Amino acid sequence: SNDELGVDHRGSVGVGIGRYLIQDLGHELAISAGIQGVQERRQSCDDQEAARTDPRSERETCNDTELFFNLNWHLYSFQAKDMDISVTGNAYPSLSDWGRARGDLSLRLNWELFDSFFWTIRARTEIDNASDRSDPTRSRSDYSVTTGITWKY
Repeated sequence: SNDELGVDHRGSVGVGIGRYLIQDLGHELAISAGIQGVQERRQSCDDQEAARTDPRSERETCNDTELFFNLNWHLYSFQAKDMDISVTGNAYPSLSDWGRARGDLSLRLNWELFDSFFWTIRARTEIDNASDRSDPTRSRSDYSVTTGITWKY
């Protein structure tokens, strides 16, 4: 769920194909694409016949078909101090809600501070050009930044 984008629930099932463009020690680049069915609970489905109103939340259950495109870039090093950088981007152009496009971008940095203790930073942004169309005060994007210390054994 995402309050900023006006989505109470999102689930998807799909099929796709992918390929590593680079798969070397310390460097990976992969792409994938496919099709998926998505179910969301949001304020309005914009005249979808399959929409049903949820009486508890005044939200509608919307069923859509989307393409998906994924890019995953990963750099890592196992030297004196481990380092791990990962960037993942996804695009979801809709086939059933023409003109709608969603996407997200994630960045994860993981540095070893000292033996088995790591500092992790995660940043994520989500974009939806049709988020909660009935409420103009809603944003079309959302982001989060988290950080933490982890221990691996």
